[in-house]
Amino acid sequence: MINPLELSGKTILVTGASAGIGRNTAVLLGGLGARVVLAGRDAQRLEETARLMEGNHHRIAPFDLTQLDRIPQWLAGLAEEMGPFSGLAHCAGIASLVPLRVLGIDPGIIHLANSAAIVTRPETWADMVRPGAILYGYHPGYEPVEQRAEIEKRLPLEPVMSLRTRIISLRDAPVGAGVGYGSSFVPQRASRIAVLAAGYGDGVHRGLSNRGKVLIRGMLAPMVGIISMDVTMIDVTGVPGVEIGDTATIYGTDGEFSHPAHLVARSLGTVTSDLLCAVSQRVPRIYRY
Repeated sequence: MINPLELSGKTILVTGASAGIGRNTAVLLGGLGARVVLAGRDAQRLEETARLMEGNHHRIAPFDLTQLDRIPQWLAGLAEEMGPFSGLAHCAGIASLVPLRVLGIDPGIIHLANSAAIVTRPETWADMVRPGAILYGYHPGYEPVEQRAEIEKRLPLEPVMSLRTRIISLRDAPVGAGVGYGSSFVPQRASRIAVLAAGYGDGVHRGLSNRGKVLIRGMLAPMVGIISMDVTMIDVTGVPGVEIGDTATIYGTDGEFSHPAHLVARSLGTVTSDLLCAVSQRVPRIYRY
């Protein structure tokens, strides 16, 4: 291990130096006097790192560190050009395996890619992948936002998990009558209000109060009032033929109609898994094959 106080003049190779931890590491080492070699795939972002270092770097060495079979040759070329490295700082995910592979050590089965990486970063698939939200038929929140629609087209998904409940009561609410805790919803017209047998104690996100929607009879009915622990109110004035006992889909599918969880999550500014993991133990699970 190199003493941070003795870094002056030492040549350190920093992988993943184009952003995040790698960039911060490079800036720190350069400030301590090391001759930092910046490695990563994106040459332009490496240049940005170099500018942040204010000249405290030795050189930029763009390279795709996921091409593991080419890494020994690449390292040998750098060492021949500038002499042996005093240290390596690996900050590039799969590149952390470089020293083991170069030394002939088998790290075993490598799995790095979550749902988002499965769809967008095939270079991270390695030996296995770790799907989460996409197993339920929902996309995670890809970034940048403006590319989400394009990315989701790469892997068409069909929801296989739905959160459903039933209408247990129907009430007629006149104009000006308060609905829910604190009367946070006051109808501006005579309204038909349905009470659902599910609340935040079941996994209905409380943030959907007065802003969410529920799929019922092929139509989206707005949630009204504050969602309570055990019940949720919806305005079904515009849904013809609603009856007690009707199925209401918080998210998921109802026949040919769909109300995807990932879109509900985005309306709340949260991630898909926040909704999927919130379904409590008291909710019966029904499996269909």
